[in-house]
Amino acid sequence: MAPILTVDDLTGGYGEQTVIKGLSCSIGEGEFLGVIGPNGSGKSTLLRLMSRSLPVSSGRILFQDTDIHAMSLKDYCARISFVAAASSFSGFAFPVWDFVLMGRMPHLKRFEKETVTDFAAAEESLRLTATLDLKDKAIDELSAGERQRVIIARALCQQPQLLFLDEPTSHLDIGHQIQILDLLRRLNREKKITIIMVIHDLNLAAEYCNRLMFLNEGKIFQDGAPQDVLTYQNVEKIYKTLVVVKTNPMSARPYIILVSGNNKT
Repeated sequence: MAPILTVDDLTGGYGEQTVIKGLSCSIGEGEFLGVIGPNGSGKSTLLRLMSRSLPVSSGRILFQDTDIHAMSLKDYCARISFVAAASSFSGFAFPVWDFVLMGRMPHLKRFEKETVTDFAAAEESLRLTATLDLKDKAIDELSAGERQRVIIARALCQQPQLLFLDEPTSHLDIGHQIQILDLLRRLNREKKITIIMVIHDLNLAAEYCNRLMFLNEGKIFQDGAPQDVLTYQNVEKIYKTLVVVKTNPMSARPYIILVSGNNKT
């Protein structure tokens, strides 16, 4: 599996606060990678460094052997999409169609108008996310689950090879969480889009991702298949809480049961 993204001795953070500390990894084309870890471990910071939202203090990030900071922003955005953590759209009354069509901007020249190709890309993105029937609605009138699918539709409209998502299921109920993650798995499998996703829910991460990167204190604690990463020893060591790890009889993936602090057994 050829690497689509290579991180080499990466260090970065916020001003004088270093969060990611000499981290190195390689992500193969077509992977569905979940980045997990406790609060403050550097998950979202790593994603922001890889998505050029934060400057790198040292080290390199290569997209298909090209340093991402040597790429023009237009070229970068034509290949890589980023879905940030849940945002408020209060007062943002753009129609869904116009919002999704904004994803075509990296493919247009300055002052160039959208073409049939761009409209087709927007329509396909809405269809893939089951939001085509919402295209005439204002985005600030949508439910949380609908809005998240529309945000993903805009990212897909860029026709990326690599998709970053920062906690795409946060603040959603379990039904909407499953809808979003089913969608991402389908895009990964059918459209061959490489996905790197920060997610807090360890059970959802284990169920949907084919690889997990477990961060702690700005470094990789363990990286590998869900069954190798989510052992009770690893979870208890990093999260400082008692758990039982079992195997899902339907998927053969690990799932975690919390043990109450008052449970004497």
